[in-house]
Amino acid sequence: MHHKGIRTRLKVDQSLMIAPLLDIMFLVLLFFMLNTNEGNIHSFDVDIPQAQQPENRYPMEQLVVIVRAEELGYMINDEFVAESIFIPSLKDKITSLGVTQILLLASENADYGRVMRLMDAMKQAGASGVSLGVENVE
Repeated sequence: MHHKGIRTRLKVDQSLMIAPLLDIMFLVLLFFMLNTNEGNIHSFDVDIPQAQQPENRYPMEQLVVIVRAEELGYMINDEFVAESIFIPSLKDKITSLGVTQILLLASENADYGRVMRLMDAMKQAGASGVSLGVENVE
């Protein structure tokens, strides 16, 4: 018996199999990694001169003021100054060094209001500009 008009179609699976592709890609990657030449790397020793005296933390011609949360005074170029005599001390430093630009370094937990009052005091002492930074703890 022959059925006319009835056709059976085979369903073709058109999905892409990923596992063999990954295997091939891994083998290609492995092949190129093993056959790649990194080149000849030549190195030589360099004698670096050593300083006899330690380097200054800050240049002497620069004014650096440090404010820390745990101290009541300030540091001007690594010299502790009480808060009550800060403005006269800073005026002396400005005139002796001839510098009006000041770098203000504050610890991360320093009070914002205290830093602003300090910037105002620097302007009163004759500073023309103040640069702000965060003090590195060493």
